[in-house]
Amino acid sequence: MNKGGTVDLKGKTVCITGKFSELNRKEAEAELEKLGATCSGSVSKNTDILFAGEKAGSKLAKASSLGVQVLGESDLIAILSGGAPGEAAPEERPSDDLNALMKAGRVTFQNNTPHETDLTGWNISPDGKYFATGSWCGDDYEAGGSLAVWEVATGRCVNQIDHVTGGVGWPDEAGVIQWSQDSRRLGLSFDTNGVGYADPFKEGSGIQNWSYATDGQDHPPQWCWAPDGARMFVSCWGYQQSALAGAIVTPSPHGVDPVYMAKTGFEGKPEDGPQVGTMRRMVWRADGIIVGFGHHGAYAIDSATREMVWSYKEISQIAAIDPKGNQIAFHHGGLKFLDAKTGKLAYEPKHIGGGDLAFSADGEWLLDVCHAGNADKVTPSIRVYKGPELAGVIDIECGEADYYRKENPQAAFFADNSAIAAIRNDDTLVVFENKPGFKKLFEAPAFGAKNIHVGDAIVLSSKESVAFYTLAGELIARHELFETPNINSEEELFHSAFKPFAQGDSWGFVAPKFLITTKDPGAEISAVVDHKFAYPVQDLELSRFESVEAGVKAAPKLFPKVVADMFKGAAKAGKAKKSKEFIQPNTHGVQDLEEYLEKNLSPHRGAGKFLAELALHRIREGKVESVEALAKKLQPAEDLNDAVAVAHLAAAAARHGHTKLARDLASIAEAGLALPEHEPLTYALKSWLAGTAEILGDESPYKVEIPKGHMQGNWVKPAALLAAWKRDAKGVAAALNRLSSGIWWHDLAEIADAVLATRDLDYVEDFLKGILKGGHAKHFELLQRTVDLCLEVAPERALGFLPYFDGLSTSKEEERILERLNELDPKKAEAVLQKLEKERDFPETHAMILKLRVRANPAKAEELLLGFLQNLDASKLHRYNGPTVALALAEASLEAGCFESAMEPVKNLAQGHTWAEIIKMMADNHPGMEMALEGLKSNIDLSYIGHSFKHLEGRPEIQKELLEAALEKAGRDRYNLQSVVKALADAGLLDEANTARMKITKANRKDSTRHLAAGAIRAGEYTTALGLLDELDSGYFGTGGREYTLLHALVTEVWKTVPGTSGVM
Repeated sequence: MNKGGTVDLKGKTVCITGKFSELNRKEAEAELEKLGATCSGSVSKNTDILFAGEKAGSKLAKASSLGVQVLGESDLIAILSGGAPGEAAPEERPSDDLNALMKAGRVTFQNNTPHETDLTGWNISPDGKYFATGSWCGDDYEAGGSLAVWEVATGRCVNQIDHVTGGVGWPDEAGVIQWSQDSRRLGLSFDTNGVGYADPFKEGSGIQNWSYATDGQDHPPQWCWAPDGARMFVSCWGYQQSALAGAIVTPSPHGVDPVYMAKTGFEGKPEDGPQVGTMRRMVWRADGIIVGFGHHGAYAIDSATREMVWSYKEISQIAAIDPKGNQIAFHHGGLKFLDAKTGKLAYEPKHIGGGDLAFSADGEWLLDVCHAGNADKVTPSIRVYKGPELAGVIDIECGEADYYRKENPQAAFFADNSAIAAIRNDDTLVVFENKPGFKKLFEAPAFGAKNIHVGDAIVLSSKESVAFYTLAGELIARHELFETPNINSEEELFHSAFKPFAQGDSWGFVAPKFLITTKDPGAEISAVVDHKFAYPVQDLELSRFESVEAGVKAAPKLFPKVVADMFKGAAKAGKAKKSKEFIQPNTHGVQDLEEYLEKNLSPHRGAGKFLAELALHRIREGKVESVEALAKKLQPAEDLNDAVAVAHLAAAAARHGHTKLARDLASIAEAGLALPEHEPLTYALKSWLAGTAEILGDESPYKVEIPKGHMQGNWVKPAALLAAWKRDAKGVAAALNRLSSGIWWHDLAEIADAVLATRDLDYVEDFLKGILKGGHAKHFELLQRTVDLCLEVAPERALGFLPYFDGLSTSKEEERILERLNELDPKKAEAVLQKLEKERDFPETHAMILKLRVRANPAKAEELLLGFLQNLDASKLHRYNGPTVALALAEASLEAGCFESAMEPVKNLAQGHTWAEIIKMMADNHPGMEMALEGLKSNIDLSYIGHSFKHLEGRPEIQKELLEAALEKAGRDRYNLQSVVKALADAGLLDEANTARMKITKANRKDSTRHLAAGAIRAGEYTTALGLLDELDSGYFGTGGREYTLLHALVTEVWKTVPGTSGVM
């Protein structure tokens, strides 16, 4: 592109990334497309221009590596205004001073690594020279993950292959990356069901040689290379009934059809005949036989005839196959060896204590890693076998590897079998000599690694890092893949990015591998490519030092203030910046959120329904001015679902007295009748239109006939709701009982609103009776709201409503009712308790009775508690009723003064949130607090962490300890962390949820950001919510599920002001 002239964007592929101060990205993309450009959501070799705003992130790094032209916001404004990008005026060029650049917000820092998301696969090449890692796709399936190839001897990344569709493999699936036997091709599973390969030493994008053999299973297939390095065996179910599981594929750019295995001739169940299940590990031997094992046993297939050679059923899941495919070791009542050539048992050493198994590269040696807590209660150790003979035992406890998923246990042989490397459970790499006595050669930090590989060097890997040691124990390189620095000044750059170390009377620093970028297109700042580069900026270019010593000598001139402070002892390494408050002052309202969602969320893919909910809310509030515009946005002339939604609005408008609006909306909805008929949807549309006419007193031209066959809740909702408005309980039941299964709450909620809003318990009871048979009352929301109404209107009738909720646990509501009855008439309440005591011999029922009696008679707490404990049948306690019993015992024993002894029988059954509720009842200095805190932190359920925090309000120190324990349990697993974020956000604990969110790598943070935004909406923190939404690309909202989270949160929030509504349609 030539600067200084007009720009022709026709046929150009452009990408917009980052945050813009003056432009709306979605509007800018629309304008660029008008100029002939194609807007892409990702950067590739086909991208012509990247327009980068603030916080441009990985796309900017990718563009720099591919040589894609990068322009800024001012250039984009100029292009859209008909001009062209030009050189910045001298006065606009950034200062050469790094502090000034940072203060102006022109410089950002980013971790420069080959992966943006967690690693899902890793493997070392057979020749021991290269190590491959693969990453997941994160939130962008099409953009995909990446492959990286590392030189083992140097720890350098020597190649990167991006845009692996769907990511490499799948989280926590094993065997997703495999090298061909000659180390020349890198095979992988990708795109959920695909397999393929890439040239590990050729730069590229995407997987060019591929094949799909599975029948749509929801996880990657297991597979192995053929000896020729061209074909693969994929262990999967084919399309032929009773065939052997598997297919031979030859990946190519054209996707050659797979060749499935032969039929077995057996039509029965697998366990009754030849083993035909899929394999979990397999080897394609040089003689053409494919050998492996899986859940149905071990078996061998002749690749030439595609027929079974042998099968062996009695194999356990603790197993390993040697790399040459000659034997399978497994534990089944002791260690056993299966001859993989004959399918017969070869050796039974009889040794117990089975853990993870790993063969040496030549298959001559075997490691049996026994973990703590093994079933045979053997002391944790590594048993070393030479063939079937036990060569010795190494006294070491390793971390446990999941043998279903991990690539290998946490121990491995050196290539020449001279030594054994292992990861001890205290996160230490330990190497032993493989000779009698197993002399320890060295120890070194393992950096949280979960897997170990040995070739020309030792490689340690986890989902977030890789590290390389020489065979003598010297650290070559360590790469933390997702640590992004937060740097705002030259001093913080020094303290955060550099690692100071002493060197005689002087000092030095080593820079990790970060990338410095600038937002100004007229300036360039280079990338640091290894640990011997330093960061000082001179004329916006990095100074490079060939050694640390050279950097040490130059540093006083480049960082004079920092150096002076260090020598004065005033500088503090790792100086932290004052963190910005997460929750922002609330300067926005619901209307701002409505406008944002209307503007950014398209009505298709499910969001139309929720736009209709906004319109319905406005009708109920009487704010009807914009309803018709929303209805038109729903496109009823193009989609029958949208036509049904608009017709629903028409009926609601008629019911609320908006006659003109109702008729206008009905007219708009009628456009759906011109669409191809879909019998149930057309029925729903005509039902709403006929109901609208009836409410308005108009004659309806529509004859509504109930269609036969399967019906869904939203199809019968019109008839049910119209009947509910008329207080016709039989009509409601008749409509709902047309369903073949229960109704979803979002379809029932508005009907329930209409019934409960009458406050007529006789009508409510008729309604519940009518829908009981179809199971439509099985909703906790309906149960809770029905009990609420009963307790307000006639508490004495409340217990009589519980049988209508057959299939739900009503114990909590029963307790609420009995507590209220006890307040009104203690004698009658006690009579009910005595009746329950005789009728239900369950620990949880007796626990509830104990709790209620202690509340009624605190002075008798000790007597009541002793009676309960004497009659408690501990054998009837389990994890479902344990928390209920524990809570009752805690309340009674706290009153009686014997908390610790009373809790002993149930302390291991109480869940974390149960302990939180118990702590809520305790004084800070209570003697039992230590037991309660231990129970709280050792029984954390990440999905319920929000409930625990709510119970601990007013106990900030305990909340802090709980959050730390939860984050420790979640580790770096983004799905665990996402559970924590959602649970805390749902509970309105936004600061805590954000703390958990920031533990997730930026590329994987979008879903958690969405959940946190929804939580902020529900908490009424609209400015914070909008700030979070700005972190999400507009393209992120591409599925109804993602839109649902935010729209549901908004609708729930705005409907809080509407009495008698539930917040959903």
